[in-house]
Amino acid sequence: MIIFNEMEFTKGEKELIGASEATPVHTINKTSTISKIYLAKTIKGSIDQLVISNNNLEKSNDKHNRRIFSLTIALVFVGIVQAITTIVQVIAQ
Repeated sequence: MIIFNEMEFTKGEKELIGASEATPVHTINKTSTISKIYLAKTIKGSIDQLVISNNNLEKSNDKHNRRIFSLTIALVFVGIVQAITTIVQVIAQ
């Protein structure tokens, strides 16, 4: 169970939690408010990690694409050299 004092709340969040205690069912409102703030922070943390992961994936894909492009150019060059060699052999006969 998450204890209120163990969580790191901003000043605004603490004020919101304090305001939730001003109602007749303050225990339920306070718990609900804390839960929603905790959920929002958890989701934000997950989204931040997802963004970092996607950025790393993008860098990896870019590196892979550059290598594939370089290999394709090399393959085309080898094909052209083979074609020229074949033409020279045909002409020499």
